[in-house]
Amino acid sequence: MSHVWVVPPSLTSRWLDDFIAGYGEDVDREIVRAWWAWRCLVVIRWLSENGYGSPEALPETAILRSLAG
Repeated sequence: MSHVWVVPPSLTSRWLDDFIAGYGEDVDREIVRAWWAWRCLVVIRWLSENGYGSPEALPETAILRSLAG
């Protein structure tokens, strides 16, 4: 059975350390970040297509920017 991770927008190193501690040390940080990036991309598209604002104004865009740099 796979786990569904609910990851908060802030993927700070401290938060990610606490998150990994809950699942065990064998969690790959890059997979968590990749999943969150994918989720943001899907949500941005859906929100934009359904009239919730321009992609630049959505909080998920800021999350992607934080993950990139």
